[in-house]
Amino acid sequence: MSFAASRNSAELQGRLLDARERRQQTIQQALETARAAGFQSLIVLGGNVPGASKRPPGLALLMDRTWSALAGKLVHGPVLRFSDILGPCGMAVSALPPREAKAMAMTFETAHPSHRLLDLDVYALDGHQLDRRAMEAKPRLCLCCDQPAGECIRLQRHSALELQAALAKLLGDPLPSTLSLEKLPHALVEGARQELHLTPKPGLVDGRNNGSHPDLSMESMERSIALLLRYYEELQGCQGDLTQAMTYGQQAEGRMFDAIGANAHKGYLFLSGLLLLAALPTGGALPATRETLARLARACFQRSARRPQGEGIRREAEAGLPTLFEIAWPGYRAVREEQWPKTEARHYLMALLMQHVEDTTTLKRGGDAGLARLRADGLELQLLLESRQNYLGWLQDLDDDYRARNLTMGGVADCLALTLALEQAVHREQETTGWTG
Repeated sequence: MSFAASRNSAELQGRLLDARERRQQTIQQALETARAAGFQSLIVLGGNVPGASKRPPGLALLMDRTWSALAGKLVHGPVLRFSDILGPCGMAVSALPPREAKAMAMTFETAHPSHRLLDLDVYALDGHQLDRRAMEAKPRLCLCCDQPAGECIRLQRHSALELQAALAKLLGDPLPSTLSLEKLPHALVEGARQELHLTPKPGLVDGRNNGSHPDLSMESMERSIALLLRYYEELQGCQGDLTQAMTYGQQAEGRMFDAIGANAHKGYLFLSGLLLLAALPTGGALPATRETLARLARACFQRSARRPQGEGIRREAEAGLPTLFEIAWPGYRAVREEQWPKTEARHYLMALLMQHVEDTTTLKRGGDAGLARLRADGLELQLLLESRQNYLGWLQDLDDDYRARNLTMGGVADCLALTLALEQAVHREQETTGWTG
């Protein structure tokens, strides 16, 4: 079942209903607080985003700016901010009468094109919500055209791709424009280390156990990581000579095997080496780096006598790593914008990768059934995290099950490490959020 189909499952609908009920309970509690403090209305700010994902990168930043713009005008009281399966949300009290507050909210919703992605709901203190009809206002317009949004949704006038394109146009590019070439080699090392220490990770070496890898341990993985920087320094000196770069890769594999007696980071050597080689001639410019990476990957596979264990990594690399750049990294940045703790954000990143990476190690050990299981477990993990439930016990049980079945997910681990490395290599002067990693 595809990710989109899974998101429409009966189980998901049940969780969405639960989340809406919890939000209504929170609204009732906030109304009681507003009445006791002598305010006149309650303001609820949420996203108005089409599609399955309710937390696109940039939405949390837009909401941050919205609260700042409304402070002292519409919003006068403290702001309650939280995140759940429905996306980021916030509530605040206002000294304005409900109709006056709603009029100001509607003006703000049309003040800038990006505000189309926001819902500013206004409640009277008796719990009654003032909608646009009560204000004798026209319905809000569609993201893609000048027709009423409700009509377009009902008639399904626009494809998911059209809606996503409109969303991206309003929020801007979710990724930075440039990587720091100075930071990148060390960031690639640090990304591998952060992936290793993320715990728990089903079937993988972590702080809890060695997963489904009896030949590996935390100590041996650390020794393998310590060898990476030499490889990256060699690649920086090869002046774009792909043959020489491939030789350096084979030598790095040999050093790793001599040091720990296993191919602990073989896949990561390939992917991280490709990324570094692609970034060097482009100055770290991200779109050009992706194009160069795809071209280098095609050349590598043409020249190599060794065939990859599965076609998934080949397709991914030759397409410029779309799962990483279009799903995983933007999703990770979105939850970090919402100020999720690092561990939860990294497990969320892992959940996205579990659903989308065609993991060759999973296929090798579990076949198509194993890959289907990986995807289903990734979706469940995502839902647990988005619902803000205690997921760690579930993840530990999943790790025990993967170990019993000898399942693992080396491709997910490699892409997880690479995503964390990319975040470390961002030029921070491009950022406005203040968070790192």
